This record gives sequence, C-alpha cells and structure tokens, in this order.
Amino acid sequence: RCLSDWSSDVCSSDLMEPGSVLGDLSLLMKGETLAQGTRWEGSPARPSRPMPSPAAQPSLPPAVHQNQVRLILEPCTTPGDRFTELEGNLVLLGPDTHGRPRARDAEGRILAVSTARATGVRILAVAPSGRIGVDLEPMRPSQALKAASELFLPSERAWTDSLPEPAQWRTLLALWTVKEAMLKALGQGFSFGMDQIELGPDGEGGIRLQRLSGSERLARGWSIHLDERDVQGRTYLVALAMSATPSAQ
Repeated sequence: RCLSDWSSDVCSSDLMEPGSVLGDLSLLMKGETLAQGTRWEGSPARPSRPMPSPAAQPSLPPAVHQNQVRLILEPCTTPGDRFTELEGNLVLLGPDTHGRPRARDAEGRILAVSTARATGVRILAVAPSGRIGVDLEPMRPSQALKAASELFLPSERAWTDSLPEPAQWRTLLALWTVKEAMLKALGQGFSFGMDQIELGPDGEGGIRLQRLSGSERLARGWSIHLDERDVQGRTYLVALAMSATPSAQ
C-alpha cells in the first residue's frame, strides 16, 4: 500500500512502491520511482525523509472536546526541559505520515500537537484533531527580519510598504511567524517554499491565508490566530494556524 496525500499529482509513468508516501501539495515528475518506505514532497517532489515505523502510527480515535485548542506557554531556560503539561498528562509520539508530531493523553486519545521555541520561552499547542501549527517570535524589530522579508511575495511586501513605519516591522514579523506556523501545520519544511503560502489582511486587523500553492481553493478552511503574550517581562508574538475551526485558549 502506498499513499498520495492531499492535492498531489502523480503521472501515469510514475511508480510508487509499497509503503511510499507523496506529501501534500507535491508534484511527481514523469518516470520517477518512490522506493519502499520513503517519503517525497515538494514541487517537483524530492525524497525528504524515511517513513516512521508502522508501530508509531496508531489509528486516531474519535476526538473529544471538539473545537478546542490549548496553548501552553511557559519559560524555558534549558533546551532539554520537558513541558510541564507533558509530566503525567501527555506522552509525545512519533510523527504521523505527514511528518507532524502527535501525543497521547492519559485516556489513550491521540492528539495533534505543535511546538515552538524562542529565547527564554516555549509553546505547545494541543488539539483533538485537525492540522495545527504554532510559532512564536520576540516582539522587536531586527535587520534579520528585514532581510527575511525578501522571501515574501510581491503582494505581501507591497502591503507592508503601504503601512506607517511603526506598523511595518510588526506586520513583517506577523507574516514570518504565520508562514512558519503554516509550514508546521502542513508537515512541510522550508524547502516547500515560503512563496507557496500567500497571506494578506483580513480586513479586521489580522491576517488570512489567501492562496496555498497559488490556489484559493486550497486555502479554504484554514484559520489564523495572532496574539501577543508576555512571559517574564518579554513580549512574544504567537501565531496559530489550523485547518479546522477549533477555538484557541
């Protein structure tokens, strides 16, 4: 058995061996062979990483507490520290077939999770189902942020350039943080391309996903939440991307 994920294209001359996976939004060129147990992704698709063992892929039971995402934000001084929430409550598991992390709670339910770290802080997002991705960055302007904006689409740069100077760096930071959260929710790395995620204003002071891989249809059903959180005197911008409609707490 092989698997072609969401909105991926395979040519009739391609061969997918048993246990191979073609990732989301990927295009497999003519004449390619996906070896057994490998995962390919991108456009054009390229080998990304070995598949996790089948033993690490338990089936997803019916979720409880639907439409709810928990955000756990806490100080972090040691990279190896475990989230307090994980102590006796959640057990991190291997990734699913899309490369996204999962966890099991004390009642045996398999949950979608996403994590991120910044200087002095870390965040954990937990949802009963769906695709979620979380990221956070310190709230401050930087030259690195300005340089990173070169990876944005012309429409995104035009939007930020049209804003008053004090709002430009915050919008650039929001775009970067949301794009990273989206990549995590999709189970993709930077090789997928920041330009595959087109963002714009939602008309209410926030950001919405306008196109995914150039398609408005693929962008439907995604929601983006931005929030500023204070931890030990520092302010961080938190971005949460979700493919369903759970509420963030």
